[in-house]
Amino acid sequence: MTIKECVKPCRIFLRNREKQKMVRRHSDNNFVLVVDDDVSQLITLEDILKDEKLEPICCKSAQEALKAMDSYDINVAILDLRLPDDNGLELLKKLKKKNPQLRAIINTAFATLDSAMTAVNEEAFAFVKKMGDVRDLLSYVHRAFHHHLTQYSVALEMDVSQRTAELSSINKTLRKEIAVRKKAEKDVRESQNKLRTLIETVPLGVFECDTAGAITQSNSTLSQITGFGKDEILQMHICDFFVPDLAKETHSQFLKKLITEQPEPQPYLAQIQKKDGLVVEIQVDWTYKRDENAQLLGCVCALSDISERKQLEDQLRHAQKMETIGTLAGGIAHDFNNVLVPIIGYTELAMKQLENESEAKYDLSQVINAAERARELVQQILLFSYKGDQVNKPVFVHVILKEALKFLKASIPSTIEIREFIDVQCSKVTADPTQIHQVFTNLCVNGCAAMQETGGILEVHLDEIELNETDVKFVKHLEPGLHVRLRVKDSGIGIEKENINRIFDPFFTTREVGEGTGLGLAVVQGIVTSHKGRITVESEPGQGSTFTVFLPIAKPESAQENTNNVKLKDNSDLYRGKENVLIVDDEISVINILQRMLEHLGYQVTSFSDSLKAIDAFRQRPNNFDIIITDQTMPKLTGIELVKKAHKIRSGIPIILTTGYSEKVTPDTIAQFGVQALLKKPFELSDVGETIRHVLQ
Repeated sequence: MTIKECVKPCRIFLRNREKQKMVRRHSDNNFVLVVDDDVSQLITLEDILKDEKLEPICCKSAQEALKAMDSYDINVAILDLRLPDDNGLELLKKLKKKNPQLRAIINTAFATLDSAMTAVNEEAFAFVKKMGDVRDLLSYVHRAFHHHLTQYSVALEMDVSQRTAELSSINKTLRKEIAVRKKAEKDVRESQNKLRTLIETVPLGVFECDTAGAITQSNSTLSQITGFGKDEILQMHICDFFVPDLAKETHSQFLKKLITEQPEPQPYLAQIQKKDGLVVEIQVDWTYKRDENAQLLGCVCALSDISERKQLEDQLRHAQKMETIGTLAGGIAHDFNNVLVPIIGYTELAMKQLENESEAKYDLSQVINAAERARELVQQILLFSYKGDQVNKPVFVHVILKEALKFLKASIPSTIEIREFIDVQCSKVTADPTQIHQVFTNLCVNGCAAMQETGGILEVHLDEIELNETDVKFVKHLEPGLHVRLRVKDSGIGIEKENINRIFDPFFTTREVGEGTGLGLAVVQGIVTSHKGRITVESEPGQGSTFTVFLPIAKPESAQENTNNVKLKDNSDLYRGKENVLIVDDEISVINILQRMLEHLGYQVTSFSDSLKAIDAFRQRPNNFDIIITDQTMPKLTGIELVKKAHKIRSGIPIILTTGYSEKVTPDTIAQFGVQALLKKPFELSDVGETIRHVLQ
């Protein structure tokens, strides 16, 4: 027997014993380093790994992770890309320096093709998208441990071979060559598998095309984005995705330019048509594919669906537009209300000088009615821009509907017929009249839009109904009892079933771009809900739609409440006085009429259009004035600033603040500055007199 043959059993025994010891030692090590700044994600991964009989070491930062590497023998890690104190890929480099054999799995919600390729370059073991199937992540974790043990086995075999080199130099050389060759083959296979896995798991539609534009490879995400199966995609040309035909031609010319001129790759936006015909917005990131001789083979492209991002951008633009409208509405309301003050005031004073039954007094009362309507229109503008105050009071809904229908009939096409079924005996509801007006108008405008092309019939129904316990089960969140029921029915195109549950969502609309904001029904639902009512919809495609609004009737008013609700316009003389009043307003027309009103009621008036001059006059003679009436929005000093200075001069001086419109002025905010009352423009003679007497008494 040769020496080689004698040594062989000994060599095998030593190698197997060492291998078993090493494998046993490393198989007992089941630490997994988990690095993520999301505490909930850490807790979830910790529970999952413990269920797998593994020992997770959880860290919320890169600094904690580096310390953990020094304290534990860690060979497998799960890393987030975005950390508070470092980048996941930079952390991977640092961890690799501490343990070159570390198997790192990148687990991120911000996957991109670039980050995936960088992870491969940094020798990440796998690249997994967050919120995916947890079994995929566990599969990579177990595969990493298996890969770690396998790698130790290979290293151990090489180490044993080195120890027995003296016994067989030829055998050592052969084993070394075999090990190197196997490792190289394995590395190639692993790299290919990693790349294939990364391409399949990234949330991008990745595909390759040749120089003719024919698609040669694709991943599953592309099928999800386009709706086409992988076999179908591999039979398609790159231009087959794009719509319409003009866009296909444009992309065909662009492809030719890429092949001939080979410009620097730049991402671009486009639209593609899915298999079901739906058009979606996408972003295309791409690069060239070349062979080992740098010859162009085609392109590698990554498609990302940006429809949701575009929708969010549209919503942001809508919100910014509404904010601008709100700012404009506030300015209009302030100026317009200042204009209405002298119109109402002078008209009232003129009426005081006429006999009750005179024709001129009746004409002037119509001016007052028109001014009241103008005041309501200002309130509607503010309400539309979400800046108006909700003022609830008992109102008859049929009166509001009749008024709204007058304006509606003048604005809708003649091809639409309005039919009214309005019960004028319905009880009152507690509501803001302006908001109920808006609810009805929005529903009618919506119905008319559904019949815009073909015309049709718009029915308006109003009646009173008592809902019992059984009824409210079908109309959620309503209480049993008497309700006013408003129904707006159109004979239009109807609503698709898939859209019926979304029509009240903000910004949802089926109209073309520029024809609607998607806010109308959302505003309607918000108003109805704020009035403790509910709105329902019934619709079938091609059969029209019926919107039904339920509003609870108002509680019966007591005799005292009824008396209080009657404005004493003709009894303003009840509010007469002899006190000295200081008026401050930068609008001369407002000062003049307010002074005339107060002098008519018997007061002594001193007025200023300059707030600084007014406060100087008050400083010189603080005890000469019994009450101050100041506007809020003025140059030099605002009303609130003037109030503060006045209180420093004479504490406790009664003050009334007037405003055409200001977001900062509310009954709650003025009270903390020592203002006794808020008088909103445009005001009437009785409003001024009553407020002054209330404050002084």
